[in-house]
Amino acid sequence: MTKTTHQHAFHSVITLLLVVPNMLLHGWLFTYVWRWFVVEPLGAAPIGIADGLGLSVIFAWFTSGMPRDKEHEGEPLQQMVYSALMTVGLFGIGALIHVFQ
Repeated sequence: MTKTTHQHAFHSVITLLLVVPNMLLHGWLFTYVWRWFVVEPLGAAPIGIADGLGLSVIFAWFTSGMPRDKEHEGEPLQQMVYSALMTVGLFGIGALIHVFQ
């Protein structure tokens, strides 16, 4: 089934509205992971959300050449939701590691 122009526009708007919260989520959660695994054990300086976001961008840039999961490629909205779920899932794994550290 093909999308109508209105459906495509709706998905595009929703995707754009989710970009900023998704980026903030990445930066915010990265600050916690940084604190748990870099600040506490190594004595490095804590970072803010903007720094966490910047480091997330750097890591994404370094891994951008890696093969992608073809199963999760698709529409931008699906990619955005998948990215947010992966971020929260990886944060949960990091939290468990931190608890048992």
